[in-house]
Amino acid sequence: MSGRYDRLLEAWRRERHRSDLQPLQEGFYGEMTDYVSQLREQTRMADKTSLKGRISDREKDNAERLLRELSQLR
Repeated sequence: MSGRYDRLLEAWRRERHRSDLQPLQEGFYGEMTDYVSQLREQTRMADKTSLKGRISDREKDNAERLLRELSQLR
């Protein structure tokens, strides 16, 4: 996992567990969109049968879900 995944997860957790709108760093959505795009490219080229390929695919799926849910919560 990366620092960007950790920041995304933390933002999702804060938004989910608090009733008021939580602040995000300027450029947060742009950075996370780039991150998800990189993960898509990485998993597209990865060997899906390898452990690294499966982990990358799972990270991509989770990041996409967290970003989508974060947008919906806001």
